[in-house]
Amino acid sequence: MAVICADSLAMLPSRAVHIGHQVDTLHATTSMCSSCDEDEAMCTAEEHLAIKEIGGELASGYGEITVGGLLTLGTVLKLGPNDVFVDCGSGNGRAVVQAARDFGLKRALGIEFATSRHERAVALGKPEAAVSFLQGDCADMIRWTEGGELSDCTCAYANNKLFDDLLNARLKACFEECASLRCVAAFTPWPGGLTGFAEPVEVRCETTWSQASPVYVYERRNALLPSWWSGEVEGALVALLLVVVWNVVAAT
Repeated sequence: MAVICADSLAMLPSRAVHIGHQVDTLHATTSMCSSCDEDEAMCTAEEHLAIKEIGGELASGYGEITVGGLLTLGTVLKLGPNDVFVDCGSGNGRAVVQAARDFGLKRALGIEFATSRHERAVALGKPEAAVSFLQGDCADMIRWTEGGELSDCTCAYANNKLFDDLLNARLKACFEECASLRCVAAFTPWPGGLTGFAEPVEVRCETTWSQASPVYVYERRNALLPSWWSGEVEGALVALLLVVVWNVVAAT
């Protein structure tokens, strides 16, 4: 798996990546809000219980990608004026507003379950014509299918580190169903990957809980290529072609 660092966009050893992921997960579950404004991160007791019902005990925990972290991630995602970006679990909306401003997006959306956070996001995004926020379940399949509010999204981002297995599985199904998505970025990878997408690339981004938190970026495979196609297959075919060409040249 390729690894892109926030500072240098350089490759890291795979062993270091694995250990770093374990440490980062443990740190995040205990201190997601270490650099957040605690008042802004809080949700009401009623909201916590409602979020727990759809995402598990830890799902109401709060943490954000930083300004620098999103600049790194957006560059890797190649965000641009043709993209419709969605932040699944958008909290107070900072990442959505920044993405719209810094990358000149066609549209930037956020969807958040907690009413208090959603209202803060709406207030933050009012000056931005390309920004809009939805309240509700980010893994509601109806939103992602044809005619739904998220059905034309091209890039999806999810800080899903504290989502439980069921919510992550539901979100995975939504991403796989949405034909317009060209890339997905998430803090917790899905075992077995995303159907229709290539193996993820690991990007190190600054967050409120870590200076180099791993984010896993999935890019959709070319629709014209078969499902078994991969970088390894392509490399093997190129090598075979070079051998054939060499033999032809040597025989003439």
